[in-house]
Amino acid sequence: SRKISDVLVDGHVPAEIRSGTPAVVVSSGEAAEVLWLPGLLRSNAAPVTSASRSILVLDWFGRL
Repeated sequence: SRKISDVLVDGHVPAEIRSGTPAVVVSSGEAAEVLWLPGLLRSNAAPVTSASRSILVLDWFGRL
């Protein structure tokens, strides 16, 4: 798994705005997994498929 900082650097996000970049994270206990970094990353951990019974729709209108 990759670090968020690596994804931000590889995505050419300027250093001065990296700390303000939103992230959707799911955690259980001490383990955490990034599900979405708007414009940069979407995890395969929770795909929407034809078998999905419900979904949560999130939109990001900011700029990176």
